[in-house]
Amino acid sequence: MSDQHSMRLTSTSEDPGQRVRPGFRSFKTAVPIDYPRRWHRDILIQATLESSISAIEPGDPLYRNERIFSFFVFAGAQRRLIMATPSRLEESSRRTFPDHVLITRSYILSEPRCSTARAVWAARKLVIPVGDRLRILERLTEAEAGLTLGELANCVRSSNFEPAAAVLALVCAGQAVLEPGEALSPETIVRRRFGESTRQQDRLASALAIEAQT
Repeated sequence: MSDQHSMRLTSTSEDPGQRVRPGFRSFKTAVPIDYPRRWHRDILIQATLESSISAIEPGDPLYRNERIFSFFVFAGAQRRLIMATPSRLEESSRRTFPDHVLITRSYILSEPRCSTARAVWAARKLVIPVGDRLRILERLTEAEAGLTLGELANCVRSSNFEPAAAVLALVCAGQAVLEPGEALSPETIVRRRFGESTRQQDRLASALAIEAQT
C-alpha cells in the first residue's frame, strides 16, 4: 500500500447521502466493520486478501468524516492506521498521524486489482465438500512455492459449482492466498496460508471429515 501521509481529522456529522451498510466480516475481523460506501467495502476486501495483513480492526469513529474512511490493520507486530479518501489531501492537513497509510479511491478501484478482489470475494459463501477442501489443501501443503489456479481446480470433483470457485472460496476462508493485484487466470499462483487461524480451520475441517465417515 502506498501514498503515505499525515493528516488532521475532525469529527463531523455523517453525510446525509451516505448510509451505513451491513458490517463487513472476514476471517481477519473479530467484529463487523461498518462502512458507508461501496468502495469502502472494496478496500476491506483487498485488505482481507493481502497476505501481509494478519488482522483488521474498526477505526475510531471520532476520526471519520464525509471524506475519510479509516480502520486499523496488523502487519506482523505492527498496528497501522489505514485512511481511505476520495482524493489526495492538502499538504496542510498532513500533520497529526505520522504512522498511517493514505489510500485514494482511484487506487482501490484500479484494475485489475478491483475486479480480481471482487471476483475472489464472490466465492466466499460457497460450501465446499470436505473431500474437495482436503485435496486442495493437501496439494498446497506439498507445494511450498504454490500451484496454479488451474492445477488446483483439477482437485475438485463436485459439480455444484465451477472448480476454480472452490479454490477461491478457500482464499476467502483464509486457508490459501493469491496476489490480489493481478488478473485472475489459470496461471494465477495460489499458496497455502499458515497461521493460527489456519490451524483452527484445519482442525475443524478434519473434525468434519471424521464425522462424515461415521
